[in-house]
Amino acid sequence: MHSQQLVGLTLIPVALLGFAFNLVIFVVACRTKSLSQSFAVLVATMAAADGIVCGLFLFYASPMIVLNMTLLKANSHHCGFVLTLSYDLSITIHVVIVFNRLLAVFTPITYKTIFGTKATKLIVFLTVALTFALIFTFFQILGCQLYYDNDYWMFFYSDQDICTWFATNLGDRKMIAATAFAMIFNLITIAKVHTARKKMNRGQVSIANRRKEMDFLKQTIGQGTYMFVFSILFLYVSLLVDNKILGFFLGTDMWCSLHTLDGLFVLAYNSEIRHAALCRKRTLSMRVSRVT
Repeated sequence: MHSQQLVGLTLIPVALLGFAFNLVIFVVACRTKSLSQSFAVLVATMAAADGIVCGLFLFYASPMIVLNMTLLKANSHHCGFVLTLSYDLSITIHVVIVFNRLLAVFTPITYKTIFGTKATKLIVFLTVALTFALIFTFFQILGCQLYYDNDYWMFFYSDQDICTWFATNLGDRKMIAATAFAMIFNLITIAKVHTARKKMNRGQVSIANRRKEMDFLKQTIGQGTYMFVFSILFLYVSLLVDNKILGFFLGTDMWCSLHTLDGLFVLAYNSEIRHAALCRKRTLSMRVSRVT
């Protein structure tokens, strides 16, 4: 095996975990009635986008690299199109979820109007449609491509001026802006919730609510920190290193791990999703035991 193929093996566990995490979240969000409808729709959409990215790395990029499949490498721009579409959708839905939480805390009445079940589905539909239209325009009409460069072991944009503009403004800068927006406004939301809790009688605040507040804080800091690190390492440092192995870790592996950790943070710190997933696992185990 060549070095590129051996390094490609590191992508498999990262992509497999990400695909599994996001698949669980998607199924739970779609089937669990106890979750807030608007929140469930948004989380399911984000999990779908993250799951598609991880699925492409698992079922397309991994065999392409590990098995050195020339045909897949020659057509990697098709994979790159769907990767870009799903990546951009994931970032946009992140921002919508932050806005959803902010309105729920600061203006509950407006929240019920903007993020009612039907309204949320319309927001998601428009977000998906606009994202698709944007990516389709750049990649199918204007001729941009995101392809796997076999010499550098990374996905690169083609070098047209319009592609450079897209990568800089709608790729790098959008990611950094979304990271800053999510971190700042999630912390504002947490501060508002904490202030409201302090105004209440201490005995009226349940341990479960305090735990949810802490979990939200941990999720916010964890996701914000990793997205910041990702922005620096993936968007900038990976392009500066000369070592191909290190470049693969900071580029391809890092990109996949962003969507894997999205799923991990939701499962680890969202008690509703986690408990619903565990309950379904127990129910399935009981059914299997009855059959056997």
